[in-house]
Amino acid sequence: MRAKARHADGIEQGLVKLHRRNRRLHTESVLSRSGSETRHGARPVTMKHLKVRYVAVGVIVFFLGWALFVNRSGSGHYLFGSGWDFTVTGQLGDSFGVVSAVMTSLAAIFTYQTMMVARKLATDEKTENEARDAERQKRDAQRDADLTYFRLLEARAQLLNAIETGSNRGNKATGQLAEWIRDHNKYNPPKKSDADLYSSVYDEFRNSLGHYFRFTYHIVVHVTENLKDQSYNKLRILRAQLSNSELVLLALNCAYGEGQKKFKPLVERYALLHNIDPADRIRFNLDAHFKPRAFGLPARKGGKVAGGSKSKA
Repeated sequence: MRAKARHADGIEQGLVKLHRRNRRLHTESVLSRSGSETRHGARPVTMKHLKVRYVAVGVIVFFLGWALFVNRSGSGHYLFGSGWDFTVTGQLGDSFGVVSAVMTSLAAIFTYQTMMVARKLATDEKTENEARDAERQKRDAQRDADLTYFRLLEARAQLLNAIETGSNRGNKATGQLAEWIRDHNKYNPPKKSDADLYSSVYDEFRNSLGHYFRFTYHIVVHVTENLKDQSYNKLRILRAQLSNSELVLLALNCAYGEGQKKFKPLVERYALLHNIDPADRIRFNLDAHFKPRAFGLPARKGGKVAGGSKSKA
């Protein structure tokens, strides 16, 4: 019997230990799960949150107590042994209407200020957008003007290539025409003036030369009107493409032909004759027809050709 009793006690103690172990494991599991929730986004309860809750509960309790106090006092149950004169307290409450009016006025002022700030922000944003749009349009116009300019230069090259004098085309043809005008009086008396020699050449090749001169003029006009900030640099590109024979014919066109009124001032302004051969400049007495600036020079030196040595472009 004793052995059975000891066996029963051992089983009971084992069950107690097993129960305690299960409770410990359960507690550890709960704590572990709580920590996992905190790590995965659950916000832990801090002293700050507890203080906020305590303050909120305190405010609620205060107003509930105040409401209960007023209600009980109005019913004749005075907690402090004396009653309130609600006629006096009502007048006191009415006096707070001024405060309410002031607060309403302040709210209206703040609302107005907020509206003005929002309006100013909207105006500033609109101004910035307009400035950005204007700048973008300016860049687009600049890009289009550049593209147009280089396309005009390509078209001018095609017109130059269309000038023909028998078997010669392009620069060879203009070279032949310039040479004919330059040397005609050497071998064909009686002598003719340069104006007459140019007129005879122009009349014979009016179709191709007229088209070429007009197109070159309009290239210069395009640059001066649409690429004002870069006009001189852009026209240096055109100037670099002009051969000496082209420059001779261009100078004679402005001195004696149809370019005297409109084209000549642009030739002088942008020094389009800068690269002309000094010998041709003397031969055709171009200093008598053009300002020094047409050759890229500041002034004449006596009656001689200033700056005999020339730089390219």
